[in-house]
Amino acid sequence: MRVRRRKQEDFWFRCMTILSVCCVFAFSAVLYFYFVAPVSSQEDTSISDTSTPPHPSVAGASSWELTLVNASSPLPEGFSPPLSSIDSRGLQFDSRAISFLQELLSAMRDEGLSPLVCSAYRPAETQKRLFAQETASFVEQGLSSSQAVEAAKQAVAYPGTSEHELGLAVDIVAIDHQTLDDSYAQTPEAKWLREHCAEYGFILRYPSGKSEITGVMFEPWHFRYVGREAAVQIMSQGITLEEYLSSSS
Repeated sequence: MRVRRRKQEDFWFRCMTILSVCCVFAFSAVLYFYFVAPVSSQEDTSISDTSTPPHPSVAGASSWELTLVNASSPLPEGFSPPLSSIDSRGLQFDSRAISFLQELLSAMRDEGLSPLVCSAYRPAETQKRLFAQETASFVEQGLSSSQAVEAAKQAVAYPGTSEHELGLAVDIVAIDHQTLDDSYAQTPEAKWLREHCAEYGFILRYPSGKSEITGVMFEPWHFRYVGREAAVQIMSQGITLEEYLSSSS
């Protein structure tokens, strides 16, 4: 009887041991799939997101450099491009295209010109502040709140619809002509930019006579990176980014 009882005890002891091991493995699996696996997935995505996408041989609207931003195509909430500093003043530009901007500015200086980037990437909060200030100025002039908002849109892009929030746009002026008005178009810097910007992948984003399409007045200082292939076609045909994307779709 003692031998049989001892065998039974040994049998149940082995069963409990096996069951305990199985429970440990099961619990470990739950911990892995609920905590470890999601973190690994997020880390992989983060690494992937910071890599530079290849430049497509055939430009398309899905390409990062051809992202359309205007009143009808606002940026998603929380949009944040990869950024690098342009110079010591703290101005920033999209990291994937900053080398092309630096080459353009260097080429201008080699020609004896004096380009100055006066505005580049703007965080959403900065754009909201600028728009609020512009709206307030119109309210002070006697316009209602709704009227002031519409008036402000003519001078400052509504938050979420500014290319400066995209990180691919820069305002380039001359050191001796830093006033943002139509007269800048006649400066040597502006003329050089119109003639050569496409060589570096940039376009004059808001040309004269196209405000009904772009929704923005003529801005001879505002240049946008779109990639060399698209830039050459846009500038040579005298069209806008909107028209280019429409014809490419």
